[in-house]
Amino acid sequence: MPLDKRTVLFIVGPTAIGKTAFALKLARKIRAEIISCDSMQVYKGMDILSQSPKLSEIKKVRYHLVRFLSPAKEYSAGSFSRSAASLIDDIIRRKKIPIVAGGTGLYVKSLVDGLFPTPKADPKFRKDMYYYASRYGNEYLHRKLEKMDPASASAIHPNNVRRVVRALEICHSTGKTMTELKTGQKAWPINTG
Repeated sequence: MPLDKRTVLFIVGPTAIGKTAFALKLARKIRAEIISCDSMQVYKGMDILSQSPKLSEIKKVRYHLVRFLSPAKEYSAGSFSRSAASLIDDIIRRKKIPIVAGGTGLYVKSLVDGLFPTPKADPKFRKDMYYYASRYGNEYLHRKLEKMDPASASAIHPNNVRRVVRALEICHSTGKTMTELKTGQKAWPINTG
């Protein structure tokens, strides 16, 4: 299949199926550069946990958004989308093919479909929610989300505290549920107290 000037390839899927190895092999074959869409590969020192490409492999093929951020920093789908879009334009401008490879589905969705508008982070609210999770358990926060936004709660596992906290934070900051913001439709009224 011939690739036109604006072709972007995606290699996505579940953990440990060989996405990185396949992306590297393909990139060498078609003069491409790889953009990681793995939420753990962005962090320094997480090589084993994230199955980041080896340094020797990165020397053969240009690999972006890997090992550039301290684990103490937060990186979001919005951050990824902005960075990846800029990289894609740059790679295409240099007459190469961008390959987006990884397993973080939300990153792919943010790049392809965009994200719904959300409020900025509220560090105090987050700190309070993480405190409640540590004191009362993850299920406590998840039950709170179930009362406010049942649709989001059914899509987020109770142990994914970060996403539960973000969904609660959206309710707290906007008075609307994440589901409402995604669909633009009014859902059940929220009591954030």
